[in-house]
Amino acid sequence: MVKNHQTTMLPNGMRVVTEFMPGTKSVGISIGVGTGSRFEGKEERGISHFLEHMLFKSTKEHTNQELSVALDAMDAQPNASTSHENTTFDLHVLPQDIDKAIGLLGEMIEKPVFAATELATEKRVVMEEIREYLDDNATMCVEQMQKQAFPKQSLGRNILGTIESVGATTPEKLKGYMQRHYTPGNMVIAITGNINPQDHTKILATVQKHFTNKQPLATRHQVSVYKGGDVRKTKELAHTYVTIGLPIPLKSKRDHTIAELYEQILDGGFSFRLHHQVREIEGLVYSVDAVVNAFQDNALLQISASTSPKRAGELASTLCKQINSMSQISDEELVRAKKMMKSQLIKASQLPDDTAKDTADDLTVLGWHQTAEEKIADIESITKEEVIGMANAIKLGKLTFSALGECSHIPPYPALEALIASQQERRTIRLPVGASL
Repeated sequence: MVKNHQTTMLPNGMRVVTEFMPGTKSVGISIGVGTGSRFEGKEERGISHFLEHMLFKSTKEHTNQELSVALDAMDAQPNASTSHENTTFDLHVLPQDIDKAIGLLGEMIEKPVFAATELATEKRVVMEEIREYLDDNATMCVEQMQKQAFPKQSLGRNILGTIESVGATTPEKLKGYMQRHYTPGNMVIAITGNINPQDHTKILATVQKHFTNKQPLATRHQVSVYKGGDVRKTKELAHTYVTIGLPIPLKSKRDHTIAELYEQILDGGFSFRLHHQVREIEGLVYSVDAVVNAFQDNALLQISASTSPKRAGELASTLCKQINSMSQISDEELVRAKKMMKSQLIKASQLPDDTAKDTADDLTVLGWHQTAEEKIADIESITKEEVIGMANAIKLGKLTFSALGECSHIPPYPALEALIASQQERRTIRLPVGASL
């Protein structure tokens, strides 16, 4: 019996994943490349993101406009994204256009031209993107946190680079970066949705036809070291922005699922901890967000919110107290969180484009991917004690605190740390084996 989910490594090292998703009518195709801002040299800041833009420009076979016409003719909805550790290129097509879509992606990645006029234009575009980014105070507060968590490290730098670094980009730098990182062993193509499981072999042949590069991946050593600490920048704003970061010990696939359940209970919806307490009870914010950011060798819990300057101290204190409260969760909360996570996975099984991107992201960053069925089985088996163990490990980690705006009303760093875990808790909490930070 042919499986719905199949993975094959081609002779050149490129991984090909196909997944038949019953009930879908379209197909998602994502190319994942295991490189991002973390793997850039000091003189290359922002090159991963800039390259993502340039690969949608002219190739040796099509002008920029011809490529755009070909993609639009399939209603391919082209998209791309760059993170600290990977870059993806995404198309969403009908089944009859799979071969053509794979061919165009192969052409974009293996035959770019980097024409001088297109390079100059795109520099201006990305520079405007950077300026817009610099005006986004919520994002800048998060960036402060990331930089403080990983100081003087590429994982602590922003993804876009600077006006100066983008301006210094040349075709030669782009080609050199691609030769080092856009190699078959560092790439994944995921094709998911309305595909016949029997067509996996045919798809392999199509990928091999259009992705012919055999360049080996260069050795890369990028070990991140989490530091933590306190960073506050005073700026005249209507709101004060706050971001909290805490390290998460993720040593297995199961740990990832436990951390996601923790996140769900903390900030999974209107009825869960953060939204209910910070907005519905105390009226401190319009919105509050928590996310688990998993990297190749590290992970962070990130919580972000903003409020009026005079209430910034209340906000920071309440967020810290909610982290502390996660050492106690009810059976009902766990059941509700599990039900929501399973529902989200089932709903996502009707979205082939999202599934393809998630597959490519997981394989290029984490090195593994779970199907919805595998993830649901994991969720079902996780116990309350495991989530509480994760909560205790998180609260005992060194805090990274970031604030932007009027900061005078925010308690000092040691006071915030004590709200997350008191000295007595730090002395008495015993972590599960393998969960120490």
